[in-house]
Amino acid sequence: MHTFVAFDRITVDPDICFGKPCIADIRISVASVLAHLSGGMTVDEYLKDFYWITKDDVLQAMAFASNTVEFRIVPFKKAS
Repeated sequence: MHTFVAFDRITVDPDICFGKPCIADIRISVASVLAHLSGGMTVDEYLKDFYWITKDDVLQAMAFASNTVEFRIVPFKKAS
């Protein structure tokens, strides 16, 4: 069962970061956060390097991405 999640730390504004989802008031895109983490950086390392971002910001960026993928169908071409 899925529940609606309010993402109060994520904003989408066409005038900020080309309309990409960003952490509110910081202008760091959700994609940027995920790129660092998927590249091997731990959350603690990320928070140390980007000290102006909170752990709640990072967790909400990950939850937003998860929620976005959960409700989108991505077509795959079957490997031969």
